Amino acid sequence: MIRLRVLAVSHRRDLERELDRLGVESIQARTIAAKGLGRAILVADFDPREANILRQEMLALGAEAVLPRTAGARRPVDVILLGTMQQYHRLVDRLNSQPGSLPALGREVTRLLKDWQGPKRLTLQAGPYSLPIGSQTYVMGIINVTSNSFTGDGVLGAPYAALARAREFVAQGAHIIDIGGESARADVPVVDVQDEIARVVPVVEAIAAELDIPISIDTYKPQVAEAAIRAGATIINDIGGLRLGLMVVMSLLPIGLSQAWASVEHGLWYARSAEFLQQPVFVVLRWMRAVGDTLFIAGVSSLVWFVLGLWRGWSLRPASPPPVERMEAPVEALTGARS
Repeated sequence: MIRLRVLAVSHRRDLERELDRLGVESIQARTIAAKGLGRAILVADFDPREANILRQEMLALGAEAVLPRTAGARRPVDVILLGTMQQYHRLVDRLNSQPGSLPALGREVTRLLKDWQGPKRLTLQAGPYSLPIGSQTYVMGIINVTSNSFTGDGVLGAPYAALARAREFVAQGAHIIDIGGESARADVPVVDVQDEIARVVPVVEAIAAELDIPISIDTYKPQVAEAAIRAGATIINDIGGLRLGLMVVMSLLPIGLSQAWASVEHGLWYARSAEFLQQPVFVVLRWMRAVGDTLFIAGVSSLVWFVLGLWRGWSLRPASPPPVERMEAPVEALTGARS
């Protein structure tokens, strides 16, 4: 019976350790590892004569087959194969014409290649949409619901115009629609939270109701992000790099825990329904977030000031008066002694 297994070698040192276990001299192990990792397969207890044929076939393909330095002509040996997927497929073709158990080894290698787990790709999960990272370039169509955007193409107060532009983006091959309600220009004033919500939510709702495409909300304000997510957005695009991320977590934590429990008890759709989220307790919690966010900012500011004071050596204690030097009068003056 032929025994094969994949060796997990993600680093040069991992391969050197496997070669050391095989009984390869350290200098040879470093030389082999320096050539590159490839994909490593261990063939256990293989006939030594066939192992040498296997080694010659691998070397002919530009790959590597490593035998222990103590390999003899009679005792079974372990062999480490190092090669690419293409080299292994070509090896299988060459082994089919060899004698002994080498064709069977080729079949086992074929089975192993089918089950080989390649590197896993990261996937951006945007609600019901899965966007594998690295599989293609994703095009984002940007809709500015403003009157002072960089490009001058804002559609403030015109949800239907924004929807028409989204249709054009989808027809041209866009994969994501990004909606922003505040310009990032430095020479324009900051938009009030409620005003920004009033700008973006109708647009998000209109696009989500008609187009089957991920919607991104471009904002750094937690309240705007929450309102857009409820309206149908599935991605938060924060130009500040989520620097307010901790505040978002602290603000949404009570509601999030309640939603998690409700999804377990009654299902996910009920936990996200308006019936559940419009309960009086959640209305109060959302109102209290303004107070909580203010206290949070004050606490962080105080902590930063405190740490900065420790670093600079500041102190809140009043400065101590300088020490008074005691001056003793001459003995003659105190005693009235005469000369």
